[in-house]
Amino acid sequence: LRFSSAVAFRVYDEFERKQIRRQPDGSLLVDVDFPLDCWVAGYLLSFGTEIEILEPRELRRQMAACAKKIYEHHET
Repeated sequence: LRFSSAVAFRVYDEFERKQIRRQPDGSLLVDVDFPLDCWVAGYLLSFGTEIEILEPRELRRQMAACAKKIYEHHET
């Protein structure tokens, strides 16, 4: 996972320090294993656009599909 520096405070609160690597641009890479379930989708969505799911690709696709459904539900 790659998080923007805007949510660094939260990343340091919610992940172990050994899982976090600060990048030269200020973003944070987090290496973590999550089960691929509904809880994970909701949790990661709580970071909005301040997160990029780098892998696994299936989770990236799942999150994009979920975000699209939310958008379509609220589009007027």
